Formats: sequence, structure tokens, C-alpha cells
Amino acid sequence: MSFQQSSCVFKVLFFSILAAIAPFLTAQAQLPCLADTNYRKLDFWVGEWDVFNKNDLKVGENRISLVLNDCAVLEEWASTNSQGNFLFSGRSHSTYNPQTKQWQQHWVDNSGSSIDYTWGDAVGNTMQFRTQPFKVGRDSMAVKRLTLYNMNPIKVRQLSEISYNNSNVWLTEFDFLYVRRVTPDELAIRRRMMKMDSLFALNKMGDLADFYTPDATITTEKTHIVSRAAIKSYWLGLLGRGVDWKNDLHTITIQSNLAVLTGIYKMVILQEDAHFGVNRRYTLIWQKDNEGVWRIYQEHYSNL
Repeated sequence: MSFQQSSCVFKVLFFSILAAIAPFLTAQAQLPCLADTNYRKLDFWVGEWDVFNKNDLKVGENRISLVLNDCAVLEEWASTNSQGNFLFSGRSHSTYNPQTKQWQQHWVDNSGSSIDYTWGDAVGNTMQFRTQPFKVGRDSMAVKRLTLYNMNPIKVRQLSEISYNNSNVWLTEFDFLYVRRVTPDELAIRRRMMKMDSLFALNKMGDLADFYTPDATITTEKTHIVSRAAIKSYWLGLLGRGVDWKNDLHTITIQSNLAVLTGIYKMVILQEDAHFGVNRRYTLIWQKDNEGVWRIYQEHYSNL
């Protein structure tokens, strides 16, 4: 394939991906839940998962989706193994309640049972739900709690526990490991993002430029940076000022050698001897080079 032909193929793929995400980018400013970080605290659970118990046996599959204009998280569970002729399945909706300022979850399943987790909150990389006390048998009360641990972009731990009669003893009901279903390319991009996060944490700002193509651009409301050299200067400008940086990935769309990643990042930097926090929406267009390495071709940021 000639250079001119490959350039044309690149442009076709590039603009086809832009066309695919254009409605999403346009809608971002119109979706209040997408802009409110309170609603984004469970986004790490979104995806398709294989689920394993403590004995490394697969027990189910779970699909977690953002629904209702990204205001709620839909869970669709299906057990892998049936008991007799019965195959267990269930659904839940989780969302942030602005009146109570808490997360909540309602679960129903095909056995006829349901669970209402009326209290929920995120601390660090953990989301925990809890029920109100409910009656168990004639003379006992119990409380359930469900905890989701964001271990890394491809693993989540889910722990369900129960406590009886106001005790501080919590008994495990199940302890599952979620392993994200990803293509090799998606896994490679997620690992690249994790590596960038770790370099930021180590204050190795200059090394971040190696994750961009030579002709990459960074665009914000006030800035347009062109070329890897200029991007390196941009990152070096944060040398010694990087305090914390966390990415909440929303979607990855891959088509051939191009990929579009969208999400929200939370950065804390040191400015004039004070900590300054920034939460921004981002869109990254990645390009796979001739050596099969994914690098950022275009990077766009906008305010929430």
C-alpha cells in the first residue's frame, strides 16, 4: 500500500470514528448526570465481566451498563451453572439520590426475591451499599452490605456480607472476582493509561510525552498544543506540581488502528503553595503505530 493510499485509509477511519462519537460529544453538555461527578462514582463497574468465586471457578457473567442518560447503572446477572432445571439470574439498578445524597441499589431476581440497598457511598476505590435492618425469622433482625472494590481497570471484587442483631460480626455470603472481558487492543490501551497514571504519581512528567505520536495535539478551551516536543514541555510544566491524577474511563471504541477513549479525569496540582483540584471531561484518539504500539494522536479536554 502506498503512502497516499494509507493516508486515505487513515482519514476514512479517523472521520468515521469521529462521526460515531459526535452525538456523544454533542450530548455531553446536555446530560446533567454526566457532568455531575456524584453520578460517576460507580463507572468503574461498567462493562462485561466473567465472575469467579474464591476457588477460581466461574460462577456467572455480568453486564453492567449506563442507562437513562447515564443517570443509572443497570446490572444484568446470569449464573453459569444451573441447579436442577433452575438457572439463576437477576437485575439491579443503582443510582445516586440527590435528595439523600447517597447511592442506592434495588435488586430483583428470578427466584422472586428482592433487596433494597438504601444507603451507599464511595470511599477511595470502594463503593459500599447497605440495607435497612430487616426481619429474619421470628426474633432476629439483619443488615446486608455489598461492597465493590475497584482493584484495577480489569478487575473488581464484589463482597456480600450479612450481620445479625446489631452485632459487629459480618458473615460472608459470597466473595466474587470480576474479570473484564476485553479485546487485546482494549487491554493494551487500558494498560497504557495505567502506566501514564503511575508515571504521574512518580512525578516523571517528561516520560508522558512518549505516549503520544510525533504529530499529536492537545486541545483545551484556552490551549492548542502541537507536536510531541511541545507536549513534553507542557507536561514538564507540571514537574514537581503533580499531586494526584485519576482517570474514570467511560467508553473505548476501537476501529482498526484507531481508538476513541472518553472519560473524566480528576487532577490535583500544587499551585502557589496550595492544592488545586481540576475535574475535566476528556476524549483521547489513539493510533496504533507500525510496531503495534498505541499512542495518543489527539487529546481534547473540556470543563464539566
